[in-house]
Amino acid sequence: MLNFNLFYELGIQPKGSNPQQKVVCPNCAKVGKTNLKDTCLSISLKDGLYNCHKCGWSGCVKAGETRNYSLPVKSNFTKLSDEALSLFTGRGITQEVVIANKIAQEGDWVIFPYLRDKVLVNVKKRSLKDKDFRQGKDCEAIIYNYDRVKGKKEVIICEGEFDCMAFEVAGYTNVTSVNQGAPNEQDKNVEKKLECITNCYEIFEEAELIYIAVDKDANGIRLEGELIRRFGAEKCKIVGFPSDRKDANEVLIHDGKQVLIDCINNAKDVKVTGIFSIDDVRDSMLNTFDNGKKRGTTTHFKDFDPIWTHRTGEVTLWTGYMNEGKSTFLKQILLLKATFDGEKTAVFSPEEFPADEFYDDLIHSYIGKATDSYYRNVMNKSEYLKGIEFVKKHFFYVYPEEDFTWESVSKKMIYLIRKKGIRNVVLDPYNQFDHTQGNMQIDQYVSKFMGRLKRFALTYDVSIHLVAHQVTPVFIGGQDYPKPNAYKIKGGGTFADKADNVGYVWIPFRYSRKGDRTVLVGFDKVKKKRLVGEGGEAEFIFNVGTNRYELNGITPFDIERDVQSTLSANTDFLKEEPKPISSPKESIGTYKEAWD
Repeated sequence: MLNFNLFYELGIQPKGSNPQQKVVCPNCAKVGKTNLKDTCLSISLKDGLYNCHKCGWSGCVKAGETRNYSLPVKSNFTKLSDEALSLFTGRGITQEVVIANKIAQEGDWVIFPYLRDKVLVNVKKRSLKDKDFRQGKDCEAIIYNYDRVKGKKEVIICEGEFDCMAFEVAGYTNVTSVNQGAPNEQDKNVEKKLECITNCYEIFEEAELIYIAVDKDANGIRLEGELIRRFGAEKCKIVGFPSDRKDANEVLIHDGKQVLIDCINNAKDVKVTGIFSIDDVRDSMLNTFDNGKKRGTTTHFKDFDPIWTHRTGEVTLWTGYMNEGKSTFLKQILLLKATFDGEKTAVFSPEEFPADEFYDDLIHSYIGKATDSYYRNVMNKSEYLKGIEFVKKHFFYVYPEEDFTWESVSKKMIYLIRKKGIRNVVLDPYNQFDHTQGNMQIDQYVSKFMGRLKRFALTYDVSIHLVAHQVTPVFIGGQDYPKPNAYKIKGGGTFADKADNVGYVWIPFRYSRKGDRTVLVGFDKVKKKRLVGEGGEAEFIFNVGTNRYELNGITPFDIERDVQSTLSANTDFLKEEPKPISSPKESIGTYKEAWD
């Protein structure tokens, strides 16, 4: 059976686990068909085929899918012993709720089942001896209680299974949780911890109201902010707890279920208006005072970091002359963020259409070998497939079908922020947008456009990278172009005035030294120098064969590093599946029936 998310990526919504189904076609609306509730799309969960009998839309979702998940082994699962049951009753969770959640036992481990369409997809194990949590090895990350929140208009999301069950004691069954708890407040990347959200995003996309009821410690606040970013502030409410209670289960234990009900009834809207009192930012201010301000993160060119670093919430403008490497350098530093930090990027770059050419360029840099026989050093098929799989996870090419207005592009970006958790937005170049200037002067229009980008960067906590060309200077035979100037960007100096950072990419010996691969990259403006960098310039060498930039003779891609261990550093408590623990072969009754 295929991973349902392959269909969800296309907007197709499978119903249950029947291999052959007819469902609503998401393409009919796009082509102007009526009766959009008609189940005219035939799908096969076995082979990935889909075909609409009304609009003719068809294809196969298997293309490009390589991730194979394992299913948990459940041969040793039994009903709970009295000792295991006391783990729940001691927390105020009734036996009826334990049974409803199909909790099982394996030796000295309590088993929380993660089911989707009644199929056991993953398990979370909690030791009876200490607070040790483990999950099924190579199992798919999904949210807890998937089947019980599927299709719900209102969903409550918590930080753990015990909190979910506490809410159920209070009468709520539309409750789910992330599968790995909250990310650490200092984690640079949270994608691995929130992979369950990505894999089950359709649950939250369909919901009209989401109650965020996570822990009120520093890690929980980090999780709360990321969930708001992914779901959208307009559909979220924040559940508060009494001041001396950390989570829902503590409220149930000490205050009873009525107080937990009151917490839901008194949940507050996420503040989205433009007026702030100090109480609105008090927690953030205290956190900053204790731990310092958010600083830029490394480019992985350590000698370039003193000049400029990545920082979300900012708009960075990249300028330079035609065909001097602005886009190539920008893709390179974002590829490094993907390689070493796991960050995801969405790119609007119509000049690089079709998308396969854009992706080939990234793969060339990632592998360090060409994808085309035009070059001598060409990668083999295995390396090419490796590059495809890496780029597939971290880069998304945006090419709106309707038009190239900011409204159309931003809708796609918001979708990718919420669905995929992207951290970087590339707009390359400015002149490819469909601009409607109206009666405004050019500087007024640019000011408004840049203001919209800044608000977007702050609202969604992303880095925005805008590429804009320099005015082409008068060419004098044999002479090189002058150094790019922040105030000679096509469209005027308002770009530089409104951007947080202004960088340039320049080939200084373009005509005087044919074949010279020197590229100067610098920043004339860095708004927050103490947090991002001091500005200045660095001399890179571009290697055509590897499609990589080198600084002082090295490129970060040459550093030997186990990327997978880096990306999993945030999940220390998820250890390998323990060896089978001997336990009675007692039938688990209704648990087994539900999971089979």
